Amino acid sequence: MGWTCIGPIQNTLTLPSGQTSTAFYLSGNKPSTSTFEVGGGGLTAGTKSVSLKTKFQLEGGATSICMILASGRVKCLGDGAWSQHYNGAGVMVGDQLADMGSNLGAASIGTNRTALYLATAEENLYWTGSCVILDNHKLRCWGHPDVSSGQGNGAQVGNTGATIGDNLPYVNIGTNRLAYRITGGYAGYCIITDMGAVKCWGMQDTTSWVQMAGYGDTLTRGQTAGTMGDCLPDVNLGTGVVAADIECGKGQCCVITNDRRVKCWGNGNYGRTGYGDALTRGWGAGQMGDCLPYVNIGSNRTPIHVAGTNATTCVHLDTNEMRCFGYGAYGSLLSGGTTDIG
Repeated sequence: MGWTCIGPIQNTLTLPSGQTSTAFYLSGNKPSTSTFEVGGGGLTAGTKSVSLKTKFQLEGGATSICMILASGRVKCLGDGAWSQHYNGAGVMVGDQLADMGSNLGAASIGTNRTALYLATAEENLYWTGSCVILDNHKLRCWGHPDVSSGQGNGAQVGNTGATIGDNLPYVNIGTNRLAYRITGGYAGYCIITDMGAVKCWGMQDTTSWVQMAGYGDTLTRGQTAGTMGDCLPDVNLGTGVVAADIECGKGQCCVITNDRRVKCWGNGNYGRTGYGDALTRGWGAGQMGDCLPYVNIGSNRTPIHVAGTNATTCVHLDTNEMRCFGYGAYGSLLSGGTTDIG
């Protein structure tokens, strides 16, 4: 959710000895090694590492901006009232020239840690938070209490020295589970793990737009004890379905699967999930798994990347075309009109 600017840099994924497949994928950037197939394909026997294209990333929320620099450091600016900068100060940064340049400090993500991927989430117009996947593929999250940091206590994170850097425990996503992709939505986050599975946490509210978790219930996860770690289940995408890429908007999430197709769930208002209806999927029984259909993105078309915003979803195709669906006002669907599509 929000907006992202990217630029290529290089990183390396090292696989455990004997592992011959994975589901690593970052925002449409295919790996540069032919022995690796994006989305759970094959690594040749004995291959231990592959060179991957990751990104310089600039992620914008409602009132703040965070970025990953080529060095792997994270810097943030804008309103800091809800710990958006993750520096323990909780003050606005960037409203005067003295804050900028070499004076702009880095977020405290941990000793000798660098960032691989960043996501922001927000509730209303001012309550925001951010999560970062670190070079060890573990997570740290910070921000407003309603934008869950996944600590299981509902507290604000990043506003004091006791809740930044090495003082903040990693987000517990399960025993020996690692994070390879993250996206932020409305008051919550979803990740793709090393197993190609999806896990989501944050606020769920069937009376509003916040319905993106996909667990077949309306439980809020990540703000209370016993809702994270091994208690946080994988989202059921269907038999044998592995997630290769994921993006959430304001209440909806979409994945590109390992067989290069698209599935979406969450709030379906305005057609933002692309199924030709306005149904909400993922908060009732019988709506996920094999019951969750694939989105029709066109005959013989392959998705490269998916993006979501307030009430709109766009799919970048292998033809370098965009297919967008959802809320059509203001020309947001790139259709040349203002009619809702999907």
